[in-house]
Amino acid sequence: MDTLQLGRATIDSIVELEVAFEPEWLLTEGATADVLREFDAYGPRLIDPTTGGLKLTIQSYLLRTPRQTILIDTCCGNERERPSVPFFHRLDTDYLERLSALVRPDSVDIVLCSHLHVDHVGWNVTQDGERFVPTFPNATYLFSAPEYHWWRDLHARGAGSPQAKAAFLECVEPLVRSGQARLVEPDHCLEDSDDVDARLVELPGHTMHQVGVSMGAGGRRVLFCADAVHHAIQFVHPTWRSRPDSDPALGEKTARALIETYADTDTIILTSHSPHPNACHLVRDGDAARLLFVGETPPL
Repeated sequence: MDTLQLGRATIDSIVELEVAFEPEWLLTEGATADVLREFDAYGPRLIDPTTGGLKLTIQSYLLRTPRQTILIDTCCGNERERPSVPFFHRLDTDYLERLSALVRPDSVDIVLCSHLHVDHVGWNVTQDGERFVPTFPNATYLFSAPEYHWWRDLHARGAGSPQAKAAFLECVEPLVRSGQARLVEPDHCLEDSDDVDARLVELPGHTMHQVGVSMGAGGRRVLFCADAVHHAIQFVHPTWRSRPDSDPALGEKTARALIETYADTDTIILTSHSPHPNACHLVRDGDAARLLFVGETPPL
């Protein structure tokens, strides 16, 4: 993604890896043939023309304002034991080098995790011998309080997947116990200044208390919508829910609310996992939306 400039604020993406999922693996509805019917409209950036796989990117967003540096989500991390998710198992990527080319890890002020899945918390910490240490030593880590408590209680009951519990115990819980993390309300204000207004917004369904970020600066507005959709094609087909959703019906309600609120507006939409270039506007199409990528002509 090219740097987005909003007045005196900037947004960059730091990619950890790119993957392609079989549509049936990712989505509860929509066969390969159905997905391929969208191919002519959106091109190979979203769907692999050979396999029909849905292309996804694991990435962080770096928000820089005149007052602070905010990192949204921290991907998977290297050398983590995630055997039930082969895409994320024992990775060896240059993510940290890519991030460091833009900003030193010790100069990050805030790390925000939109939700506590393995591919959104992994670089919160790095391994130092037998222990994990904060990757961003001077940052305050922000977790939605309801999201944290939901996962804590889920794991205490012995529910949830082994890799989710491992990520929670390695990448979340130690930061809370050390006091480097803050548990905040789902509408927490990240910044309110003459230049920038940025706050959390609730986006439940994928996890029960997922949050995104709405930021305005320079007369423009951006919505980082986390995993309210995993793949941008879900704006075109809001009923196609992701298999990892905790509450698919609530997830569909959230996706439809995004369409109702942001379609036919100037708001730039950024999802967690859409391949680059991924900044787009939503254009209403009945009760769904088609995508208008920033700087391009309408796709349909």
